Amino acid sequence: MSNRLSTGSSITRHAGAKCNLEFTHKKIEALEKAAKPHLVYRNGKSYYEFEGYELDRITHVLKEAQDEKSLDDWRKRIGLEKADLISKNAMARGSAVHEIAEAYLNNNCTCQYDNKVLPFGMFERMKPALDRISKIAGIEIPLVSELYGIAGTADIIAEFDNELCIIDLKTSIKKKEEKYQKKY
Repeated sequence: MSNRLSTGSSITRHAGAKCNLEFTHKKIEALEKAAKPHLVYRNGKSYYEFEGYELDRITHVLKEAQDEKSLDDWRKRIGLEKADLISKNAMARGSAVHEIAEAYLNNNCTCQYDNKVLPFGMFERMKPALDRISKIAGIEIPLVSELYGIAGTADIIAEFDNELCIIDLKTSIKKKEEKYQKKY
């Protein structure tokens, strides 16, 4: 049984490709009404402003907490210029995959992205997991923890296998061992 409800709609694009539109979106009233933090970039630093307070970004907090030695060793081993290029390509690839996944979950045709070979291929591999999502409450939703004084943006808030979850899309080209996944 599918977690998705088919609307029976489809879009036909180039070469007769069909894109089924079928994800359901179900807003959560408390989430809709909640005050949202605003991302601010100032003097080379980014943070969230929320109700008069400056909140650290969760990605910054996690980065500060992790041991950077292995990353620094890798950068030295392959050279800074090559490491910067790999990092830049990884960020661009991740942004492209996120864009395609967001279009898919918003019931927009993804056919227009099939010329982005690597990101589209990664998206295709991600689709079986995305297809387990239902009742999407939001995509790219800013969230705040007043308790911890941090904020961030959730990629997706939805049900995954019928359980409400905050979902973070990852686009590494290498499989991560479970012991390295705790930082995510």
